[in-house]
Amino acid sequence: MPCYSIAAAAAAQLSVPVITALGAVVFVGEAITLRLVLCSAAILGGIFIVALWGQRHAVPRPDGNKCGQSADTAPRR
Repeated sequence: MPCYSIAAAAAAQLSVPVITALGAVVFVGEAITLRLVLCSAAILGGIFIVALWGQRHAVPRPDGNKCGQSADTAPRR
């Protein structure tokens, strides 16, 4: 995930419970309940807020890498 900021990568990992719950609905036949919908909306809403905040408050990566560059090809300071 070299192209993502640390905050974006962390936020993306928070979507795993939602994906798992949707997989349970599709593959196992779990019921779609109000609790599932509200919790999924809260998680995805938080990820959306982090994504918007990250676009406005971008911080350079600590290692100085740009997207698509490995540590070996990154420009030296």
